[in-house]
Amino acid sequence: MIPLDKPIAEKYEIDISSYNWSEDNAKDSAKYFDDQSDLISIEVDFANSKFILILDLTAEESKNWDMKKWNDHLRSIL
Repeated sequence: MIPLDKPIAEKYEIDISSYNWSEDNAKDSAKYFDDQSDLISIEVDFANSKFILILDLTAEESKNWDMKKWNDHLRSIL
């Protein structure tokens, strides 16, 4: 999850190297997670074995969320 000891940021890098996915697997997984919520999007940086998680910090629903609320939301879609 997102570290609780840092300020909320719009983007986070997630290491996916341990999954040993093909590029197509990584793209399919990113699309699946991206489709689970209108409050996030995920880009694939396959060359560096990372997902880039982008939070919609300006959405009406989430604009006042703290890090705990964001983590709760992410847990609910994983």
